[in-house]
Amino acid sequence: MHLITRDVSPASGRIPQAYVDAATAFGDAIRKTFRSPLGEIHDVTVECNVPVTVVLTSSVVVDTVETREDLGLGQTIARYAIDALIDHKWVNQKAVNGQTVGNRVVDILPEPVLASAIRFRCLDAVREMIHIRSIKVFKAEPPVA
Repeated sequence: MHLITRDVSPASGRIPQAYVDAATAFGDAIRKTFRSPLGEIHDVTVECNVPVTVVLTSSVVVDTVETREDLGLGQTIARYAIDALIDHKWVNQKAVNGQTVGNRVVDILPEPVLASAIRFRCLDAVREMIHIRSIKVFKAEPPVA
């Protein structure tokens, strides 16, 4: 994952310590968030209309889903949705109705949810079969100031 930030340094060329501390805390939070998924699946090939489910070990609070296509087999997903299994009911995470997936897409749920599974639904694809390299589910760790 690459994130480009831009900040104008003072004329001295030194980066203020407060900026260094904030950037370090941000980097630490990113590493901590993506270090250990709460659930994941790998190497799934299905028809676009077949949902792919990541079952979590128990009901846990989640807010981030990383999806990757197997680009060796082509980029095929054109539109998708993500649902969370909350109290035995699938609830669409409306803010996560994405377009293409490609190498990697990281979706942030509208709010953290206590879920026992996450479901990826392909809504449209350029071919009938889709090839998912992985889907991983996380709970984001905010930066510590």
